[in-house]
Order: sequence, then structure tokens, then C-alpha cells
Amino acid sequence: MEALMTVVMKYCATELEDYAACVAANPQTWNADCEELKNKAANCSSNSPAVQKINKVCAEDYAAYESCLNANPQTVEECIDQLQGFLICAEAAARTIPVVPQK
Repeated sequence: MEALMTVVMKYCATELEDYAACVAANPQTWNADCEELKNKAANCSSNSPAVQKINKVCAEDYAAYESCLNANPQTVEECIDQLQGFLICAEAAARTIPVVPQK
């Protein structure tokens, strides 16, 4: 999950940062006050062409990493090779997507 979040952060940083800032600024009412920003962050992560392509192309690499984490919950360092495999795949897949400036 952490590896996937790293990828989402790379492509949806603005949306996630805006949402986090709203939550921090509204500790008592963030759930209501930040709903629109939460939805923008969720939409970015599910609609980003880069994230979609990575999910499709790198599903096997991610599954291997997740399987390793499940098999080694106390020694996650055992999964470094699988994590690297996923991140290499994600970078390669993302490079094939044209860069579109964020709004």
C-alpha cells in the first residue's frame, strides 16, 4: 500500500496537499469542511492516466510486493526487491504518459 501511495503522491500531490492542509486547518469540522477537497484527491488518484496505467501495467509487480508484505509482516525489509520491482515498473509506465500540467 505504501508503494502505491508513493505513486499517487507523485501524480496527485497538489490535491492531496490541499486536502491535508484543510484537515489541519479545521480539526473539529474537517469531515464536512474538506469534503470537496477529499473528493478531488480521490478523483485524481482514480482518474489520473499515469496512476491508471501503473495499476494496469504493474499489477503483477504490486501483487508480488503485497504478497511479500503479507508473508513477512515483522520483517518488511525482506520485500525490498519486490518494492523495487514495482517502483521500477511504475516509473517506466509513467514515462509513457504525456505530462499534463496540473490545474
